[in-house]
Amino acid sequence: MYLFRAFTFVEFCLFAFFFWLNLTKPLAKKLLIFSALIFLVVIAIDLTSSNFRVINWLSIGIETIIILCFSFYLLFELINNPKVLFVQMDYRFWIILGILLYLSGSFFIYILADQIGAEELRRMWILTFLFYIVKGIFFAISILIYKRQSPKNNTGNKIPYLDMK
Repeated sequence: MYLFRAFTFVEFCLFAFFFWLNLTKPLAKKLLIFSALIFLVVIAIDLTSSNFRVINWLSIGIETIIILCFSFYLLFELINNPKVLFVQMDYRFWIILGILLYLSGSFFIYILADQIGAEELRRMWILTFLFYIVKGIFFAISILIYKRQSPKNNTGNKIPYLDMK
């Protein structure tokens, strides 16, 4: 039980940190902080009143809604202020797409986890693994695109500040 809560908390923190680094508008960053505080309150309430059978659907639901909202907003920012000619050539596009597919694909499975039988949940859990793999593939694509776009470090054999007199 606590492992799911820890995973949810770490996942939210990593996604929120990604948004914090990439959002350009100060109001959006303030909303992100406010949303993170709301999420922390929900996690605290979840830890004190643990009455879930299988999974903490409330905190996962809140996390998913917050992250999906910021994903759509950041995608909107990327489309309106492109740094590259095509939005799919921006590594952040692939990260956002991975987040969107992963969270929206597994959202209802997590929400319904406490209300369905164990056998039915086991069959549906395969879908969450599938969406998790798709997220990983899109993150890998974003890493490849980022690596291609990063400037080459051609310093040669020079060691900085050691050849100065």
